[in-house]
Amino acid sequence: MDGFIALTVVCVIFAVGDFLSLKTKAMCSVMFAAAVLFLIGFHTGILPQDIFVVSMLLPVGGILIAFVITHMGTILNLRELLEQWKTLIICAAAITGVGCMMYFIGPLFMDRVYAISSAPVFSGGIVATLLMSEAGDTIGRADLGVFAALMFAMQGFVGYPLASFCLRKEAKRLKKQNASGAVVQSISSENTKKKYLIPPLPEELRNSSNVLLAKLGIATCIAIGLSALTGGYVHKYIMCLLVGIILKEIGFLDDSIMKKANAFGFAMVTIMAIVFGNLATASLATLLSMAVPILIAFALGLTALIPVSILAGRLLKISPYMSIAVSSCTMFGFPGDYIISVEVSKSLSESEDEQKYILSCILPKMLVGGFATVTVGSVIMAGIMASFL
Repeated sequence: MDGFIALTVVCVIFAVGDFLSLKTKAMCSVMFAAAVLFLIGFHTGILPQDIFVVSMLLPVGGILIAFVITHMGTILNLRELLEQWKTLIICAAAITGVGCMMYFIGPLFMDRVYAISSAPVFSGGIVATLLMSEAGDTIGRADLGVFAALMFAMQGFVGYPLASFCLRKEAKRLKKQNASGAVVQSISSENTKKKYLIPPLPEELRNSSNVLLAKLGIATCIAIGLSALTGGYVHKYIMCLLVGIILKEIGFLDDSIMKKANAFGFAMVTIMAIVFGNLATASLATLLSMAVPILIAFALGLTALIPVSILAGRLLKISPYMSIAVSSCTMFGFPGDYIISVEVSKSLSESEDEQKYILSCILPKMLVGGFATVTVGSVIMAGIMASFL
């Protein structure tokens, strides 16, 4: 297959995934739809097994993953994170509970490598999935990449219904609370211009894609260099995330820098290609053998996540349903946390003011929950769990 055609086919498959996600209101995630289409294509011979290599997505993605993780650090707003400190504690407790469950109990029911690697995937997104896939290659377990990719693809079918159910319960509680005349809140935004340690570039250069990507590259190189200075004790990708957060806070990196440079979309295509590249060589027998471990992983993950979230929420005086909802963000993150919050607030509101009130109560917590788990927590856990394999 010609490289141009291969790249086009991959993009079309992801586009179909987007379409199905839209039509099913994200119940059928992009990743799940794409995984099914790639599996059908590989095992029927419609798609060549080297499609990701021929399209040049694999080598490019291998480089861009560090850029993307540094970019993820620029998405975070430390002020908002600090304001939602209760949400952070609940999410941290839930992720820790899931990690302990998978590490100590998981091996009793499934392969130890699968059990340990499932914790970061359950608790995060594509980056955690990719990190565990790389860890599997390091220890000679190529099947781990397939397991992680399939589990990641299934997350939405578990996370979305759970979050929707809990948010609906929370919204009904908020409606009763608002019926007594509670003041409608609004999601605050920074009206004052923040002053940074590093002053902004001249207007002519500030929005240049080349300048933005150059700064991102410099930041990524700094992160990898710092990781090397620790002797690899701090994983290079964890360091990329931390450097991204710090350099954004002091003004060197722009907010959501890859999106501002119009480079994020294609970068994600290359990274998704890395995740699904493992499916090309997986036999049908291997795929079937992973069905039970994946189901067990989700069962154990929920067994830990739900009670730990409720307990942490009770200690912090957060309702049980809201606590579970923010923790369930581990299985989808942004934009799912935003979409579900808006859909629930609309469907259960009888007026615009009531919708604003409900949304202002649940959306900040859900957004912070998504960023705290998928963007930060799961990446840190993946670095930790990789050392236990």
